[in-house]
Amino acid sequence: MSERTILVIDDEESIRMTLDEAFRAAGHRVLAAATARQARRILRREGVDAVVQDLMLPDCAGLDLLDWIRSAAPEVPVILITAYGTVRTAVNAVKRGAYDFVEKPFDVEHLTLVVDRALEARCLTERVGQFERTLAASFDPDGVVCQSPAMKQVMDQARRVAASPTATVLITGETGVGKEVVGRAIHFLGPRRKHPLFEVNCAALPAHLLESEFFGHVKGAFTGADTGRKGILEEANGSTLLLDEIGEMPLDLQAKLLRFLEDRTVRRIGETRGRRVDVRIVAMTNRDLEKEAAAGRFRRDLYYRLHVVPIHVPPLRERPEDVAPLFRLFLRATAVSLGRSTPEVSPEVEDRLQAHSWPGNVRELRNLTERILLLEDVGDRVEARHLPPELSDSVPPARRTDTARIPRFAEAHDALSRELIQRALREAPSLAAAARLLGIDRATFRYHARRLGISYRGGGENSPRGENVPG
Repeated sequence: MSERTILVIDDEESIRMTLDEAFRAAGHRVLAAATARQARRILRREGVDAVVQDLMLPDCAGLDLLDWIRSAAPEVPVILITAYGTVRTAVNAVKRGAYDFVEKPFDVEHLTLVVDRALEARCLTERVGQFERTLAASFDPDGVVCQSPAMKQVMDQARRVAASPTATVLITGETGVGKEVVGRAIHFLGPRRKHPLFEVNCAALPAHLLESEFFGHVKGAFTGADTGRKGILEEANGSTLLLDEIGEMPLDLQAKLLRFLEDRTVRRIGETRGRRVDVRIVAMTNRDLEKEAAAGRFRRDLYYRLHVVPIHVPPLRERPEDVAPLFRLFLRATAVSLGRSTPEVSPEVEDRLQAHSWPGNVRELRNLTERILLLEDVGDRVEARHLPPELSDSVPPARRTDTARIPRFAEAHDALSRELIQRALREAPSLAAAARLLGIDRATFRYHARRLGISYRGGGENSPRGENVPG
């Protein structure tokens, strides 16, 4: 592995020195901080590839610093170390984004191995991201996985709306369902596909930069504006602009976007004249914008402007037919990025994947694929033993038992007895004949009929008094 930069955050000098020596011996560059304040300063000015952080710091709770790092540099893996480790603390740390949790006193070789794995995971993520960017540039809408009826309907909607190059589209769905894939399909299925696709994540940019990012600015419009620049709306002229996480856009910028949608004119910051541009807007969100508008967090008029053609992408748990094909697709992509052959997938693995509820949707499935090929010893085939515990313990659909649908034995026995007695009564001329049809005597027949509440009034030799079997 090439040299990487590791930041060690610990108030004990002996630990900083020990880890500095160990990581340098492994070929890495090491930075050190004794406090959270020093760590923040380093992270703001240095490119850091991984962080090893003590949970107990003199000026900050360790998990608070973890939250800050995850917000400021989400791509940087954080390994927490502490002498006060508990299972609850470790679980909480991992839930809040820590890559791993190591207790003091730790084995230096073990910690070095954990850091190396974290760096490999980051490297893989970067390579997969590069692969995905390359894939997006040559996006094939016919390659979108849509084995399920739900996704076939979504892609049918995408094809129809793609034919109209100006219609605004609002794509909704839970986090990680693949809204951006549908948005890209709309672009590449339509007449704008000859132009490059533009994408902006409204939640990823600081609020004070969003307006300049969208509309551009002239030289001297604000401090630091040494040159003028186009905004992305101008850059995307003639093409499609995907606006991810539109629900996170600040209200003041929502008003400016609404004005653009009404007159299709861009005014750079510091400029009075407008420029006409031709851009199709495809907005995406995991929020219920109608509820957000009712709560005053989203402009209602903008919601109606965006809601011209709504497309809802269902969660992965509602389209299990797509799980195995998506898994194989991600296996191929990850294998290519690792320079290895693509393994086969055992039927049991496919069953267990399909049985899982996938709360993280397609993104969770993709992350699982990367983790399996990176951390598991996978040969020519992915087997059930390569799956994490939450999937190893899943019951495949073909073998799953739904106790709510299985009646108790007595209930099933009574239901069948009732059906047989009623059928025999319909087909036989008398109670005795009905009993003979079922191969039982008349007393047994009469007992079960009474027990089950079945009435019978008959005549003839077997019921001389027009006997009624009461209900």
